[in-house]
Amino acid sequence: MKRSEMKEEVILRSKEIMRKAKEESGTTQKALAEKLGMLQTSVSGGFAREHISLELFCKYMDGMGYAVAVVGKQDGDVRWIVDPDR
Repeated sequence: MKRSEMKEEVILRSKEIMRKAKEESGTTQKALAEKLGMLQTSVSGGFAREHISLELFCKYMDGMGYAVAVVGKQDGDVRWIVDPDR
């Protein structure tokens, strides 16, 4: 998925979108941890979880250069719009 396609994508799984954002932004877990003032093991743990808190998801995404908006909830899954061009 290209960065421009992510803007329109409805996000259902935080783990998958964080992995894609990390890959596309070229951010390492170590660099993200340093930027956020966290331990690399804590960041790694966040990437390993299927779901994380909204606060932590937004913190990670912001650290990788993405803006996040929550647009609703359907069938128990939070829907996200991620904008890499913030």
